[in-house]
Amino acid sequence: MAEVIVTADIFKGILTIINKISGRNDRKNDKVDQALFALFTAIVVTRGYADKLSNGNVRNRNQELAIAELWDKASIPLRHIDKDFASKCCDKGNYWLNSEIWTTEDIDEKGITLDKMEAMTRDLLLHQ
Repeated sequence: MAEVIVTADIFKGILTIINKISGRNDRKNDKVDQALFALFTAIVVTRGYADKLSNGNVRNRNQELAIAELWDKASIPLRHIDKDFASKCCDKGNYWLNSEIWTTEDIDEKGITLDKMEAMTRDLLLHQ
């Protein structure tokens, strides 16, 4: 009878551990989903604005500030998953705040071209 009680206690302990791990995974998945949603939103809005600029539209400072905010907001949930990528999002936001002082070389050196940011987002999507 003592063996049954010990076995039941061990089983309860194992279930407790599994539930804790499962809860952590759910929280991590939520953070990944939040980060991906924020990243894809920033990418889509940025790409749309960049397309307008390449088609001859004039710059819109309010739109650029909104884009900067999207990139900064994307960095917040991302910091729990990939600090380097979160830092790149901050850099991308800073670029949109002060795009006139950034050179093409600065953007390449920081690794924050829109294509690079989209590739990193897709990598996060497929590997998390």
